Amino acid sequence: MVGGEHMTTIEVTGKADDSFLLKFKSLSGKPGYTISGAGASIHRLGQGQVWVKLNHKSPVFEISVSAHPYGEFVLVLRKLTR
Repeated sequence: MVGGEHMTTIEVTGKADDSFLLKFKSLSGKPGYTISGAGASIHRLGQGQVWVKLNHKSPVFEISVSAHPYGEFVLVLRKLTR
């Protein structure tokens, strides 16, 4: 759950060339999310799914979730095997 004037940030660390699949599902309210990472390839696939690939510049990306006034969500993060 997230809400008010608060933001929840999740930092994900991997290795260069690691890929991740994120699935974001809103349960109640209107939570939203942003994904950022220096040099990471971020591709929105639709329906709350995002594919992220890290590179050698920075093996870290962040997921920030917020809502007003509140929201409940499920976030599934899966590292894809090579």
